[in-house]
Amino acid sequence: MTNNTKIDELLAKYLAEENHEDDSALLNALLNDSDESDTLLSHSKLIWEASGAFQEKKKVDIDAAWTKVRAGMDTPKKKIDTSAVEPVIHLNERVATVKEVPAETPSVIRFWPLITQIAAMLVLLCGIGFWLYQQQNIPQIASLTTSSQQNTLSKTLPDGTRVLLNKNSSISFPEQFEGDTRQVTLEGEAFFEVHHDSEHPFIIKAKGTEIKVLGTSFNVTAYNTAVKVLVKTGKVRFSKNNSEVILTQGQQAEATSEQVQVSEVVNLNALAYQSKTFVFDNTPLKEVAQILSGAFSQQVVLANPAIANCKLTATFEREKLANILSIIAETFSLKVETKGQDFVLQGNGCQ
Repeated sequence: MTNNTKIDELLAKYLAEENHEDDSALLNALLNDSDESDTLLSHSKLIWEASGAFQEKKKVDIDAAWTKVRAGMDTPKKKIDTSAVEPVIHLNERVATVKEVPAETPSVIRFWPLITQIAAMLVLLCGIGFWLYQQQNIPQIASLTTSSQQNTLSKTLPDGTRVLLNKNSSISFPEQFEGDTRQVTLEGEAFFEVHHDSEHPFIIKAKGTEIKVLGTSFNVTAYNTAVKVLVKTGKVRFSKNNSEVILTQGQQAEATSEQVQVSEVVNLNALAYQSKTFVFDNTPLKEVAQILSGAFSQQVVLANPAIANCKLTATFEREKLANILSIIAETFSLKVETKGQDFVLQGNGCQ
C-alpha cells in the first residue's frame, strides 16, 4: 500500500473519530513526510464537515467516508478560496460538493491607476483652494481719490508728501504706501513737495507718462496728452515709453505723443497757482489775464479786444487778485468791474 493510500484510509478514520492511538501516530508520521500535509488535512476536514452538516447521528460508514475523501484528494490541486465555499448537499448520499472560485486579480490592483489619478486631482484642488483662501485673506489696500473743483486744494499724503491740486484736478493714492515704491495717479495739474525716502521712490503716473523722484519739489501739468514737468528743486526722471530725460532745478520738459523733450524756455509763471508769484516781462495783456485766471479761482475777462496786445512788465508776490488788477488798470488807464465772482477789464486799448 502506498503512502497516499494509507494516508487516505487513516484520514477517513480520523474524521469519523474511529481511529486508535496507533493510527493517530502513524497518520502524523505520514503527514510529516508529505509536502502537502496541511492542505490534505484541511481539505479533508472541509469536505467531511460539509457532508455531515445535515445527516442524522448514526454510525459512520468508514468505507464510504474513505471513498468520499479519496475522490476529493484525487482531483487536481487548485487554490481554494475557502471564503467562497458553497456546499451543495444531497441528503440521500450525504455528499458535499465544494464550489471552487478561480483566483482573480484583486480589485485594489485593478483600480490603482484610477486611485492615483483621483489623489493627484485632490492634491491639486486643495492647493488651488489654499491659494484662493490666502488671496481672500490678503489685506486689500484702499485707494483714495482727492479732487479739486474751481479752487485749488491742498492734500498731505500718507508718507508726508504735500500736494497742491490746481483747479479741476484729481489725485489717486493708496490709504497706506506699501512695497518698494510710493505710486500715485494724477489727472490735471499739481505741485508736489515729496517727502524724502531713498529706499522708496515716489512715482507719478499721468497720461501714459511716469515721473520718478526721491525727494524734491516740482510741478506736473497733465490736463491733456501733452504732459509737462517743471522742477523747482532737486532732480526727477521724466519718461514715456522708451524716451526719458533727467530734469534738475529750473528745467522743464514736455512729453509729446512719442517722446519727451526738454524745453529751452521755462515758463516762470507755471508755478504761480502754488507760489502766487507772477513775473511778467513784456507780456501781452491777453496772456496775463489767462495766467491770473489759472492761478486764482476767479476769471479775468477783457471786455475790449483792443487791449489784448497791451504789454505788461511787472512782478507780483502773494498779492490778492483785486490788488493786481487795480495796478494793471492804473498802468493802462483801464477800468475794473466785477461780474459775480469774476473781474472785467474795460478800456480803449493801448497807444
